[in-house]
Order: sequence, then structure tokens, then C-alpha cells
Amino acid sequence: MTRLDYDAWAKSRNESSAERPVVVGATVTHGLALSWSWALRVADFEMEVQEAQRQYLDALTSSSGTLELIGVSGVALVFGVDRTTAQVMTGRTAFPAHVAVVAGARVWYRKDIEAHHAGTSIRRRTAGELQSQIVDSAEVCRTLGLNPGTLIAGIHNERPWAPQPSGSVSGKSFWLRNEFEQWLGDRKLRRSRDAKGG
Repeated sequence: MTRLDYDAWAKSRNESSAERPVVVGATVTHGLALSWSWALRVADFEMEVQEAQRQYLDALTSSSGTLELIGVSGVALVFGVDRTTAQVMTGRTAFPAHVAVVAGARVWYRKDIEAHHAGTSIRRRTAGELQSQIVDSAEVCRTLGLNPGTLIAGIHNERPWAPQPSGSVSGKSFWLRNEFEQWLGDRKLRRSRDAKGG
């Protein structure tokens, strides 16, 4: 059920069988443009590939919050191609400009990618035009003096003591700058009150 277990099985089978080799888990997820858990749903006949891809794209978009951003996986799902092909497509000059980079991954507005796929004209964007409004985990760590593991622990603590992400895209959390700055201001105010004794 886990990708590691599957990869171990695939390696063992490929080494001991003269039959056509089976692909490893990364090839499955890249080819289907699905996460491992969604690929398992298809393998277990819970849903057809196209339905899984549609639902997974909706889940990816939803996780980015109000911005409705997608990364390369989302691009692959919109166009119905594998992730490698999507990566190549996004590098072409005719492709819509990415609006930000989150933890090293380029991201786009889903509506822009869907319009481009449909051949509909879209507003021309400047690469990175949303960047100034987004804070990624590296910047949050620098600002708060935390390492990534401590930030994750602070977010997922029963009583969170780090700011909750505004969303995630390509599995990477991000914060809207205005929300993060508001959180910093509130924290400073709380500390000031605590120092004065209430």
C-alpha cells in the first residue's frame, strides 16, 4: 500500500522474472499526474482515472485557498498529460507566466491554465507578479528564527504557536504576506502586554 513497499516489490519482481518489467511508483504517479494515495484509489477500482484526476485537481486547487493556484502537477491534470510533459510545456514562451514561486516551485492561477488550454485569451501576466504578496516557509523560518522542523511542529501543535498557512501548492505551504504581518503584529502586542504584566 505504500510507495516504498511497492517499489521493493517491483524491484524484487523485476530481478526474479523474465516477464516485462513493472514500473516503479514514481513512474506511476508521474504518468497519471496523481499522488500515490490517489493512484491507489484507481488501482483499487474505487474510481476511474479521469474521475480521480478531476477530483485530485479540485483538491490541489482547494488546498491553495482563495488564490486557486496550481503547480506543475495541476498543469498536467488540466492538459491531460504526464508531469514531465507538463514541465516541458511550462517552459515554452507561449505558456502563461507563473505568478509566483513557492519553495522553489513555479505556480499559476488555475483559471489562466484552463483558459490557455481552452484557447481562450487571458490577461497577460508578468512572471512573479504575485510574489510580493506571498511568504514561503523559508521566509517564515528566517523571520521567526526557526528551522523547518520547528515550524512544522508549531503549526501542527495542539495549541499552535506558529502562524497557520494560508494555503499550500505543490505540497508546499505559503502565507499571504498581509496575514503573516498581521500575525507578527499581534504576537508583538501579546509579548508587550505579557512583559507589562497583563
